Amino acid sequence: MPFKARLTATGHRPVALAPWRYTLRVTDLNGRPIRARATFNITFIAQTPPPPRLIARVAFRGRARGLYRWPALLRGEPLEFQAVVKAKGATLTVRYAVRVR
Repeated sequence: MPFKARLTATGHRPVALAPWRYTLRVTDLNGRPIRARATFNITFIAQTPPPPRLIARVAFRGRARGLYRWPALLRGEPLEFQAVVKAKGATLTVRYAVRVR
């Protein structure tokens, strides 16, 4: 992989309707920020999950930040917040497990 991506957020147990912040950092293998595109999705971890729910698409250099308010009807569901990152001709998916309170 020609780059590294790291997804951080304010916790794996967000409260429904409260602001939940996330940050995606993308660097080359030497740690320098690079240009990238990312698609943020929510996916269900159930046996027959519905298709992913698109949150945002962004183009950035080095760091992308965002804020999301989880809907109350997702309480208790095992979910994954995903960032599909494209940079330097490659694609990398970064996953972050979430269970809404």
